[in-house]
Amino acid sequence: MKMDCNEIKGLLESYFDNDLPDEKRQEVEKHILECASCKEELEDLSRLEKLLHSVEFPSVSEEALQSYPQQLKSRLFYSLRQKRITRLVFTGGLATVAASILITFWIYLQPKPQPEIPLIVVEEKPIDFVLLTPPISDKVNKLLTSYASTNDESLQNDIEKKIIEDIGDKALNTLVRTLDKRFSYYITTKENYDKTQSLALNLINKLIAKNNNIAHNDYLINTLVNLLSEPDMRTKSINILAEIAEPRTINYLIKYVDEPNLAPVIFAGVERMGKSVEPYLVRLLYSEDEQIKTNALRAVSYFKIKSAVPTLVSQLQNRKLRPILIETLGEIGSPEVVISLFELVKDQSLKPVIDEAIRKIGPDCIPYLEPYLTAIDSGMKCRAIELITNLQDKKVVPYLIAALPERRVQQSVSKTLQQISGEDFGIDQQKWRQWWYKQTSPKKPLDKNSGITEPDETM
Repeated sequence: MKMDCNEIKGLLESYFDNDLPDEKRQEVEKHILECASCKEELEDLSRLEKLLHSVEFPSVSEEALQSYPQQLKSRLFYSLRQKRITRLVFTGGLATVAASILITFWIYLQPKPQPEIPLIVVEEKPIDFVLLTPPISDKVNKLLTSYASTNDESLQNDIEKKIIEDIGDKALNTLVRTLDKRFSYYITTKENYDKTQSLALNLINKLIAKNNNIAHNDYLINTLVNLLSEPDMRTKSINILAEIAEPRTINYLIKYVDEPNLAPVIFAGVERMGKSVEPYLVRLLYSEDEQIKTNALRAVSYFKIKSAVPTLVSQLQNRKLRPILIETLGEIGSPEVVISLFELVKDQSLKPVIDEAIRKIGPDCIPYLEPYLTAIDSGMKCRAIELITNLQDKKVVPYLIAALPERRVQQSVSKTLQQISGEDFGIDQQKWRQWWYKQTSPKKPLDKNSGITEPDETM
């Protein structure tokens, strides 16, 4: 029969102290994973236990103890001796309990008034630590230690199989803790630690491959991120983080995009993240770290993230990054950016990269350039004409023909018209207009009974 919340809460202290039989313990764990309320109470229980152990109480003489109520003495000292926080105290709430415990001890265990003892609250561990019961943890630790201490490949394979198939998802938290060097002394000797750490990464990867739902674990993600600073562990950690595809991890993965062997793995992870990663990448474009910003630009360009366009345009004032910003805008292909690029054409050093960007954007940019193509200002008109000469598309032909009288661009316009049309009328605007009229005018079908025949084009 399935236990309700009241029954579970009545067992939390015993669960916390590992006093429950396996069957009951498993029921409690299953319930906690599904019930936020009971999980929160267990977290509070963990916090209170650490709070008690963070306070140093002054020693009291045996004579002084005789004057305290026996019931209170028994209750308080039993709780401390057993490392237990009673249900009675627990139900009072974290803040009230902390105050109650300190005040009670202060009143009853001090013969004279003393200055207030400051609270020292140790760093809180995630609930996963509480759910990690000793039987499972000890079993996994022993298997990992056995693996690290042997070179027998057959035995090592058996150990991997036991962890993956017999223990399964329940081994995850122990394996994660193995990666955290602060807890390495729980697992194995220092000499075998690297071997055990590498094994833990392999096993975590296999567990996630079997059940991706277990991957979204903050402790796992934070531990893998910390391992990125270790060259020997980096590749495996990036492989797992890319498999998890948690968007916020791009803040750390982006640093390694410029490493050829890691870029494909990271980009595969970004692709799995989908649209949800875009805000994180755009935010990285504001990074003060030039390497991170450049790598983010590379990712934005690779995935053609249109939401990054306003940010890219706003940063065109950065002279150092202008070329790569223009390249990225060209790859994304949003035609409206042509207006911003047009203002930079005056800088001849940027003209080649702008021309390439215009080619990639294509003829869709013509409507944005049209006001400049018909401008009264000759210099502005010529710059616009120079830009569209990069577009090998018939849509630009009328604008090129109209620009033929402009001496500054006559030769480049004539050359572009020849490339597009296959004809050569030099800079003769009239002949080009006649040719274009024939190309665009609708041809009337001939009446077969009129006696008129189609002219021979070879004549």
